[in-house]
Formats: sequence, structure tokens, C-alpha cells
Amino acid sequence: AQLGDGQTLWIRFAVPPTQEAERRYLEVPYSSVDRVTLYARDPFGQWVLRQTAGDAIAVSRWPVPHRYPLLPVATSAERPTPYLMRVQNMHGFSAPLKFAAESQVSRADQRVALILGAFFGLAGLACVISLLSAVSLRDSTYGVYALSVLLMALTQAAMTGMAGLHLWPDSPVWNDRAPFALSTIAVAVMMLTLAGVVSTRERSPAVYRVVLALFGISLVASVAMAFSTQPWRGPLTVLCVSVSSVLTAGVMFWAWYRGDRYAPWMLLGTLPVAIGAAFPLTRLLGWTAGNGFTPYMMQFGISIELPVVLVVLMLRTQQQRENVRRIHGAAHTDPSTG
Repeated sequence: AQLGDGQTLWIRFAVPPTQEAERRYLEVPYSSVDRVTLYARDPFGQWVLRQTAGDAIAVSRWPVPHRYPLLPVATSAERPTPYLMRVQNMHGFSAPLKFAAESQVSRADQRVALILGAFFGLAGLACVISLLSAVSLRDSTYGVYALSVLLMALTQAAMTGMAGLHLWPDSPVWNDRAPFALSTIAVAVMMLTLAGVVSTRERSPAVYRVVLALFGISLVASVAMAFSTQPWRGPLTVLCVSVSSVLTAGVMFWAWYRGDRYAPWMLLGTLPVAIGAAFPLTRLLGWTAGNGFTPYMMQFGISIELPVVLVVLMLRTQQQRENVRRIHGAAHTDPSTG
């Protein structure tokens, strides 16, 4: 549903009777929703507030602190239990509402913890290796890459709800703004990293100035979104991420055409990320709903990209050191005798 400023989505439903004593929950698997409020009837038949969750409220104050709103519902063994739910969101809302028993929620959380744990572990390893390489090799490209990996990991933590649950559970304002601000600057920093891998500044200062200009624009947009609650944040995020991605692909193709041996590998490594990014971006605009493992396609794509970029960086460093060794060797070689 596309919700404009001040608009609200009302959903009326009834929980069917059940003989099971296990606690049940209403899942709203959308971590970026502003507010979800659940009402139930009192003994006099009036709708009363039962519980509420969402970005407008600190995660620590939710009925059940979780990656997304998880609202306990009462059931009856004899008759359906009516509920009324109000959804408020600044941008589009699309999420499959689910009823789940406590055991089902626990099993699903274990699967997600395995996926996200592997992703954040890989991102942490890539970040540490890049920082050590930046210091030992004195190569700033490794440092920029480490920053891009850190921002990518924070972005995914914010978009999946892990950051709101573990990093800033008492900051509803930043929990609401972080997915927009972090994703914009993370893609821009990755663009700088890939431009450095294919030596854009040395090949064409003019092209590199275009990359820097877009990075500056993305930085300004990211700061603006960090201090705004306006509905234009979603479309602006999609625009900045899309333009940065297109320019990055263009620079890679240009470097490939100019004979860079690593540009094809960069294109191959970023392809899964481009495919995976389509899911959260379209969901941010309310065009698609997150079903199955589609909310985690971005993590799969980044997990493929991280080792590819890191290996290419190492090969690039090895080539640069071999070139320097040849130059130094040529200075001490007698041309007549070899």
C-alpha cells in the first residue's frame, strides 16, 4: 500500500480459535515501518489499545524487542478473537502479515541468525584484513575499502533491524533515519573504492573528478537524510544509489576498454550486489513485499563481492610492487651486458 503523509492503513482481522496453549504472535516483517498499533475489544465491546511497535518507538520499549514488530495476540479456544491494526508509515508499506507460534518464531530467528551471523563475520574479517593491509602496505585504497565494508555492514544491520535491536535500541530517531543515510553513503564510498582499484585517477583525472563530484553529492544527501523525516528520503535514496551504481559500472566498463586487467573481475563481483540491491530498494518504495529469503539477497550479493574485491586488491598490490622492482632493477642493469 502506498501511504502518503498523514495517511493510515487499517486492517481488521480475527484470530481463529485454537486449543493450543502455546503463545502466538502477529509478525509484521518490515523493520522500517514507522508505527504498528494493535487494538482489541474490551469486555464492553470497545476497541482499546493493546500494544504498539515501530521506528517511532525505541526497540527496547516494544512489547517484544525484535528485528521487526512482533506483537503477542491472545487466543480463545471457543470463538475467534477480533483485532484491529493501524499501520502508519511515511513511505510505502508492503509486508506479509503472519501469525506464528512461539516455537515457529524461535526456529525462524535461528535461521536468520545463521545467515546474518555469517555475513557480519565475513564483513568483519574483510574490514580487519583491509585495515592491516592499509597500514602495512601504506595503500589508502585498502583504507577506503575497509570504510566501505564497515558502512555496508552497518547499512545491512539497519535495514534488517539488527542494528535497532542490538546497536541503538534506545534511539528511535536514528533507527528510523539510519537505513536511508547509511545506504546512500555506503554505496558512494564503495564507488570510490572500485574507482581506486582500476586506477581511475591515474588514467583520467577528468573521470575521477566526476566520481568525486557524485561522492560529494551523495555525502550531502546522506547528511540531509540523517536530519530529516520527510517522505522524499525513500526516492532520494533510490536515486543516489542507482546513479552511483550506474556510474560505477560505467567506470568499470571504461577501464576495461582502456585495458585494465582487473575491471572485468570488478564487474563480475558487483553483479550479485546489483541484483540483490533491487529487492530492498523496490521494497523501500513499497513496490514489492519481502517474502522468503528475498530480504537477505543483498547480504548474499555482498558476501560474494567482498572476497572478490579483496583478492583483486591484493593482485593489484602485487603487480605494483613487481613494477617498482623492475624499475629499480633497470636502473642498476648494464644495457650492454644485461
